Order: sequence, then structure tokens, then C-alpha cells
Amino acid sequence: MTKPAPGDYVIYSRVLSCTGEKLAITFCKKGGPATVTPLTYRKEQVWTISNYSDGRTQYVIPKKDSSLQVGWGDTGAVVIPAGEYVWTIRSGNEGFTIQDGDVTKNWGIVKGNTNEKVCISVDKGQPGQRWILEKCKGRNS
Repeated sequence: MTKPAPGDYVIYSRVLSCTGEKLAITFCKKGGPATVTPLTYRKEQVWTISNYSDGRTQYVIPKKDSSLQVGWGDTGAVVIPAGEYVWTIRSGNEGFTIQDGDVTKNWGIVKGNTNEKVCISVDKGQPGQRWILEKCKGRNS
């Protein structure tokens, strides 16, 4: 399993919406949850992944506001002021997993609904806990 190279990405779920759309992690507002919305490649769906100094974990930063990071809140993945919030992001046969630094809980979605919050829970190997990372090539980056 390998981690992604630093750069700008859209991150979308292996689960499609009920209408067959790809659901991308989307930045809504500072202090708010990360949600999934139909993939459009708009700036709110672009995330900068950068390496943390431990060489193992990485930051997930909304391209729209580089002073923020994705952290772990009461409701799941939340976008809050930067504060050393790091994640273990690794590729596997079924897509990428995004886990806490201790590799005990995964980012995921349950139903594949538009505006569904990205939750953090124990890995059950479900498609909703696997992600596709698509590197941005000049698009909104």
C-alpha cells in the first residue's frame, strides 16, 4: 500500500449516488463537516494533500482555504483551523483508505446521499470506506 504524492486532488467515493453520480468530498464552510456532493471539479472539491514530518501521515487541506485542515470532530470529518490534524492515506486493491494516524478508524459514507457527511468509523471493508483520488491537472488547482 502506498500513500499519494503531495498535490491537489478531488477525492470521490467508490459508492455512487442513487442517480449514478460520483460523490466527491466537498468543503462547505469553516467549522462545518466535509460532505459528499456530485463531482463537478469546482474549487470546493479540490483538496491539497501534503506530507507531515513523520513521513507516514498527511494533511488534507481544502484548496479553497489553505488556513484550514480536515480534523476529527463530533460529527465525523470537519474542516477546522489548521492544527496538525494528520491522516494515513493508502492505496489498496479497492481504492484508497483515509484513516486516523493510529490506523484504527476510516473516513466513509453510509448511504451515498448528496450532502451526506463524511463519517469516521471502524473499517468494515465497505465500498463507502474506499475512495478514488484523482490528481488535478491544471483544473481548479
